[in-house]
Amino acid sequence: MPRSRRYLLLCGSTLLNVADPHVEFFQSQLQPWVHYVPVAQDFSDLNARLQWLGDNQVEAQKIGEAGRDWALKHLQPHSLVRCSAHESPYLFLLLMLVFLLQLDFTLAAIKGAAALQKSAPLVQSSQLLHLGIKPVPVSSHADIDAAL
Repeated sequence: MPRSRRYLLLCGSTLLNVADPHVEFFQSQLQPWVHYVPVAQDFSDLNARLQWLGDNQVEAQKIGEAGRDWALKHLQPHSLVRCSAHESPYLFLLLMLVFLLQLDFTLAAIKGAAALQKSAPLVQSSQLLHLGIKPVPVSSHADIDAAL
């Protein structure tokens, strides 16, 4: 389901969803014939689906409304922020990845600053003490890693 299709759910029209190997984070929560009408990837059943939509307009309208109601409940910013591993595993994992990357960059910056401080001190010990920071003497990279 291409990214723009999630916005089509909000329109309230019946969505014809072509099978696609690339799925979005929310797609596994949608049910065929409840939130959308499925169509084969090779479009072999497209005529039959269009015929069904023409013959069952009331049911098709209900599918469109169910898709819109689901999107209003689950695809709005306020519902994406309320995240748990059970309700939105993709978003939960994405936020955890961002957190771990930020932590990794922060540790790398601290290690880099400590190595820079060791090779060419930019701040005198008295300035650090004035700020309430106790300088840690280091003599090797192992000492820097141990201090962190």
